[in-house]
Amino acid sequence: MGTSGGQAVVLRPDDFEVTEVLAAVRGVLDVALERCDAGSAAALEICAAWEGLDAVSASSVIEPTMQSIFGAIVVLATARRLLRGAIIRVEPLSSAFLLAEALRHLDAAASILAAEASGEGPSWA
Repeated sequence: MGTSGGQAVVLRPDDFEVTEVLAAVRGVLDVALERCDAGSAAALEICAAWEGLDAVSASSVIEPTMQSIFGAIVVLATARRLLRGAIIRVEPLSSAFLLAEALRHLDAAASILAAEASGEGPSWA
């Protein structure tokens, strides 16, 4: 997709409805999952975050263009930024709690990926 589709949502999320931003988050998470090891702890956290998104809105996906040089941790940073912006705009307010839980899962996934990148094992090992 070019700058008129998913990329525009990623670059200017405040110009779009929350449902469109959440669809872009799903697209970014899709990319992050592709760049994670299948069945890894980080991938499981990303899947848990996806469930939280589905609890708030329909499960549409907008696939943004993300260069392959960016690893899963950079892709997750994009998803986290989009999700933080959606949390403050979502209605009803109770949905913000579900999105905050999804963000917590993405934070955990990012921590796991950062530990793996530095050669450390997971904190629970």
